[in-house]
Amino acid sequence: MINEGIVDKIRAEKGNIRYEYFFPKEDKETVLLIDCWKDKEALDAHHKTDMMKQIAVLREKYQLKMKVEQYTNVLKDNTNFETVIRKRTATRKFKDEKISKDKLDKILEAGRLAPTAKNIQLGYATVKFI
Repeated sequence: MINEGIVDKIRAEKGNIRYEYFFPKEDKETVLLIDCWKDKEALDAHHKTDMMKQIAVLREKYQLKMKVEQYTNVLKDNTNFETVIRKRTATRKFKDEKISKDKLDKILEAGRLAPTAKNIQLGYATVKFI
């Protein structure tokens, strides 16, 4: 895709904010693509381009498998680190209610997946409640 110029064309599309590939050092068979679009309309327009047809042909030719995960910004202005830091809040009062196991599992999983030194991510068995 890089050699064919497809990547540069995608990056030049209206509404494209980011289009980057990452290659894990230990897994030569995996490629992580992170792309970010101005809004849903820009992403929808991208999906209708000839470049997407070219990508589909390449996936079929090389028998590539794909997994897609979509993440959206929590804050509308969540475009950079400074914005996130300036808009964060702290909660000092809490309801006297128990959190459901489902919600607690989601919270713990989000914390477990957070970046750590050397990507050491501990499992649930190591979580201790005080």
